[in-house]
Amino acid sequence: MKRTSTTALVLTVAAFLCGLQAQTADWTKYDSPEGQYSILFPGEPKLSTQEATAATGAKLPQYMAISVDSKNETFYSVLYFDLPSDMKFSFNDGRDGILNKVKGTLISEKAISIEDYSGRELKISAPNDGAEYIVRARFYLVGTRIYLLQLLLDKSADGPIADDKSVKFFDSFQLTKAK
Repeated sequence: MKRTSTTALVLTVAAFLCGLQAQTADWTKYDSPEGQYSILFPGEPKLSTQEATAATGAKLPQYMAISVDSKNETFYSVLYFDLPSDMKFSFNDGRDGILNKVKGTLISEKAISIEDYSGRELKISAPNDGAEYIVRARFYLVGTRIYLLQLLLDKSADGPIADDKSVKFFDSFQLTKAK
């Protein structure tokens, strides 16, 4: 069976901060019937789609919801895509793909789950244009669907307040059934 790296999963700062409308920190519940999830965002998210290429060469449409809390200079995103039936997903490859894409250093990692589905939580230090960022990410394998949740902030803003916002964002993620 083919294995896929999730390098294509990773959202880079520059690619998504361009053109986003700044949001205030009013948390809003976002429901994605197509994505079969709901989550709280700090403001109304911007939706987009992009095509990524897996390590196998397969094209994977990715669906994103992105919100920026300009007050706290924090970037929030949920991305999902479906694996072709001939691909296997590896959490280790996913982690390594994220680390390689952001040229980051792993700070912490732990196994997590949602309902009966496996996941991984990462905290990464990542340089970008002379600044240092913290990427907090959770990703889940739900059947053949991969969900990637990310929170990105300047390293200087990392601490108890960022911890609270991270928990609020990540813990609000719920799987929903298609309607």
